[in-house]
Amino acid sequence: MYRDDWLERQLVQIAAAVSRITRMRGKDESGVVAEAETGWEILGIRRELAVVIDTTTLAGMLGTPAKMLAAADLMTAEGFVERATELRRLAVLKSGLT
Repeated sequence: MYRDDWLERQLVQIAAAVSRITRMRGKDESGVVAEAETGWEILGIRRELAVVIDTTTLAGMLGTPAKMLAAADLMTAEGFVERATELRRLAVLKSGLT
């Protein structure tokens, strides 16, 4: 019971980090990294490691399906923000070329 409560609190914290990351779309890139690092820290894995290891190893390190879903949410949110930032940069470059 206590373990379930602890895990639920962790997942709520990660969901809050994902929400903050998503709101930063196209804005402060360093803030995104800081929020992502917080989320990964809650999961017990360094962000730098999470983004370079293979999926099977990461899943084994996370251990539970709930943590795996939270990690997927973190990666997805980071990806959306990185994509929006890149599109903004391309738009700026394109506007300067025409």
